[in-house]
Amino acid sequence: MAETACPDCAIEMHQIERTTFTGRDMREYQCPQCGRKQIVDCGKALWQILSEANEESDKE
Repeated sequence: MAETACPDCAIEMHQIERTTFTGRDMREYQCPQCGRKQIVDCGKALWQILSEANEESDKE
């Protein structure tokens, strides 16, 4: 089953929110049939990766 498929209905969930303010790419999905919501951590946010890379290059 795909990461964004509803565990109850087995249909594709819709992305309703995405946030990266914590430095993580967090996405919230909701099932259009039963309304179940699920939060998925997709890893480090791109801005966080670039920020860390810039900090490393500034140290050199």
